[in-house]
Amino acid sequence: GLTRAAPTRLASTSERAMDAAIEKWCAEMGTTPEKVVTMYLDEKFKSATVEGELLAKCENLKTLSCASCGLTTLAGFPALANLKDLSLNDNRIADGLEALVGCKALSSLSLANNKLANVDDLKAVAEELTLSVLELEANPLTENEDYHEKVMTMMPTLNVLDGRDEFGNEIDDDDEDDDEDEDDD
Repeated sequence: GLTRAAPTRLASTSERAMDAAIEKWCAEMGTTPEKVVTMYLDEKFKSATVEGELLAKCENLKTLSCASCGLTTLAGFPALANLKDLSLNDNRIADGLEALVGCKALSSLSLANNKLANVDDLKAVAEELTLSVLELEANPLTENEDYHEKVMTMMPTLNVLDGRDEFGNEIDDDDEDDDEDEDDD
């Protein structure tokens, strides 16, 4: 079989952790970073930051999940024009959300169980993106009882925040058909 070319530059494992996870996922799915559409990298790497060069090459990526990866910031997150659904639950993310503004197609963002302390941390995302679904449960900012109203006001396009609509009513997934989502603008 083919022998793997040795990497030309030496990088510490943490720096390469995310790239290695992406490489492995693409290999298992029989695709390449340039072509991959969906990646579930939950618990598949451990890194405090979004590092490496492969994520930026995933230009067709629509869905990405990196839950429980130890991330503390989103600084350096690449502009992925087709990314629609980003799930970053169960990390330690406290800042860097403004890096997501390059992901113009983003409509669903899950940041449950992170370290976001302030509704203002969402300002850049609110101003630049048109999110319809946002998950912020189990972040310090949710201890502020008017956070739901504040975030809904900041993000007029938001339909669902932490499983509740703009009026604070629980949204029941089961009986709702999401056919209305199919309509193009």
